[in-house]
Order: sequence, then C-alpha cells, then structure tokens
Amino acid sequence: MTHDYVSFGDVARSRCGEQAQYASRYIDGNLPGYPALGEGLRFQGDSRDYHSVKIHRDDVDEFCRRWATHKATL
Repeated sequence: MTHDYVSFGDVARSRCGEQAQYASRYIDGNLPGYPALGEGLRFQGDSRDYHSVKIHRDDVDEFCRRWATHKATL
C-alpha cells in the first residue's frame, strides 16, 4: 500500500543528516565507492531521481542503522 511508504528525502534529512541527492546514492550502490545499503529493503521510485524515492516505513530503522554503521567506518 502506498501509505506504507514515506519520503526517502525526509528520512535522509531527519535521520541521516544528509540531503536526499547524496543519501540516495547509497540505496543501490550503483556508483563507485557507494555500498548498497538498501539491499533487501523496500523502496519505490528510481534512486537516480531522488525526489521520487520512497522507503517502506518498516525499513527506515534498518536503513538508518546501516547508514550509521557505514559512516562510523569512514
């Protein structure tokens, strides 16, 4: 259901402290140097069009956990 998805941009800004255009690069890891932190999680939209991306509300915490773990290794 559509209402089960929330704006990835809102999650990126509020939970990751990052703009959606940068955080969306970590969804599928299609760019060199960016791991696929969204693997196995539910997304709608195309990560190349970061304005359109939504993430399933039940996957937000897991994406943010992966984000924090990755950032801690840098």
